[in-house]
Amino acid sequence: MRTTSRSESENSFFSHFTSPTSTLVKFMVLYESAMEKQRYIQERLDHNSIDSFPTLLTPLAIEVHAARVYTRKLFVLVQKEIIAGSWLCSIMSKTCDELCDVSVISEEILVPGTIPEVVDEEESTSENVEEELILYQKVTRRYKVVYNKLDGSVVCCCQLFVRCGILCRHIFCVFKNCNVLKVPDQYILKRWTRDLIPPDLRRQKARYGQENEEIEKLAIEASSLVESCVSMMIENQPKLTSFLNKLRKLKSEVESDMPKVPARTVSQMVHQFLGVKKPLKNKVKNPSKASNKGYMKDRIKGGREIALEESKKQKKGCGICGLKDHNRRTCPHRSGAAGSLVDGASVIGLDAAGGSGAGGCGVNGAS
Repeated sequence: MRTTSRSESENSFFSHFTSPTSTLVKFMVLYESAMEKQRYIQERLDHNSIDSFPTLLTPLAIEVHAARVYTRKLFVLVQKEIIAGSWLCSIMSKTCDELCDVSVISEEILVPGTIPEVVDEEESTSENVEEELILYQKVTRRYKVVYNKLDGSVVCCCQLFVRCGILCRHIFCVFKNCNVLKVPDQYILKRWTRDLIPPDLRRQKARYGQENEEIEKLAIEASSLVESCVSMMIENQPKLTSFLNKLRKLKSEVESDMPKVPARTVSQMVHQFLGVKKPLKNKVKNPSKASNKGYMKDRIKGGREIALEESKKQKKGCGICGLKDHNRRTCPHRSGAAGSLVDGASVIGLDAAGGSGAGGCGVNGAS
């Protein structure tokens, strides 16, 4: 996995728990919640692998050994190879040397068949008129397996163990012929086993501050011992009842010996979580949130983009002087314009009155 892909995977996982506005204390609490989710998934998978036994499909002892060693998901893959090595593979020839046995394994594989071509009526003959449609056809392939009986090493030309870390069906076919009851230890990778993570490390929680690691290890070991005892006696009701009575008696003795601890306050829990006391005065404040360009919905616009948008807007001009850089209320000629407007109105009124008087005189003179 590349570094970029690993970072994207981590960001996708932690984005469900954290937020950009989280404080440092909240971030640590949310980080612990994310780790708790991974621990829960690990505990569930370990329970399926340890506390239950898978269904066996062959009477071979090597399948039983694989079910007890591998995890559940890996055992399903190994079981497919064991079944294929028992039913689809066979030994064609075998040569024995002083140290090694060389076997040639034939495997029958179903591959998609060929679809017949469409033939015109004019070109059709008695040979190609009728052609059978074959969807699948059997193909036999050969593989070479070298098995050393002294050190238990085995090599197959398909190189499945080199690519995936599990033995192939051709090797299991050789193991069946040689009556091998267990998978060799050198071919059981540690990462595929059920006991890879010890109980004390699996249930250990990442806490900050001062803690006693010895007490934590003892507590984890005690809980794992109780769970293992319960899993062993899950089908025996009398022993499980007796074990429960002993636990109740032990609990009553512990309660009588240990004093009652009062409930802790929030400040005490924060002090235990961080390992430092809360200061009397807050000197360091949380930083303000910085929004990156293009991240939020209302992105930050540049000066050129703002100028272009302003130039496209239709501006209204002033009603007094006609310019577009101001309006009627902020016009510098507003004081002088008000008097001119009044004088103009009076002149218009006098002209109207004079016109009417002259008209009247003319009418009277004419009359």
